[in-house]
Amino acid sequence: MNLVILMGNLGKNAEMRKDFLTFSLATTKNIKKGEEWTKVTDWHSVTVTKPNDFLKNELLKGAKVVVEGSLTYNKTEARTYTNIIANKVHIVKKVNEQEKELIVKVNDT
Repeated sequence: MNLVILMGNLGKNAEMRKDFLTFSLATTKNIKKGEEWTKVTDWHSVTVTKPNDFLKNELLKGAKVVVEGSLTYNKTEARTYTNIIANKVHIVKKVNEQEKELIVKVNDT
């Protein structure tokens, strides 16, 4: 089974290319080095093959999303690129000041 689920923030506005949408997703984790905790950010390339109009307008820099999809690999002589082909994108928004979150829209491809 090839399944990936990530929650993170967009690094920049999503870009429409022909009939698909691409964006970079930042995820963070805390790693303990000695006695100190350090925040580490990983970047992921995401492609949405059948984006709806809502996603085109909502996937802006800083937006918090949950992405469900599969991993693909593109090998060149110099390196291997990993891409996530998203079949679901959930936009996450704050409900109130208490940091509760609500998924407001789902894109199913």
